[in-house]
Amino acid sequence: MKKALWLPVIVLFSCFSYAQRDTVIVRPLPIDDVLQNPGMGITTFQRFNGQATNPPLEWSEVGPVARLPRAPTKPDFPDTTIAYLRWYWDALEPEPGKFRWEIIDLALQEARAHGQTLAIRLMPYSNKDPLPAWYQSSGARRANQPGDKDGNIWQPDFSDPLVL
Repeated sequence: MKKALWLPVIVLFSCFSYAQRDTVIVRPLPIDDVLQNPGMGITTFQRFNGQATNPPLEWSEVGPVARLPRAPTKPDFPDTTIAYLRWYWDALEPEPGKFRWEIIDLALQEARAHGQTLAIRLMPYSNKDPLPAWYQSSGARRANQPGDKDGNIWQPDFSDPLVL
């Protein structure tokens, strides 16, 4: 009976000793650069690796709708694994049901060409970029009125089935 109990113990220990022989030790070389962490970390914004950075003290909410040129010199911004782009509704659907898929297709191609994955955001409107005119005149409900404090911005009623 005692000999039968030792057999599983011997098998268990032999498995551990076999696993230790297959251990691989990796010692990365030190670098003096930013480590690109796939799928996380910093991103490029409204552009791709190797393209000029946004001008200082300026913020662009308008994503690229055409191919952007490479910067004449390498930008002082590390390469990243993610490109983050965003567009307003009126840029992607200028007419009802007429979508500009070529903008998204180009962004996917550019991300691939620059060694990045693409993160996108689609936004309905802002105080500078209104909802599409066709939507405003579609009979959709408006949440605010022209005489309201924020009345110069046509805000949709997000519970309206037309906006959904």
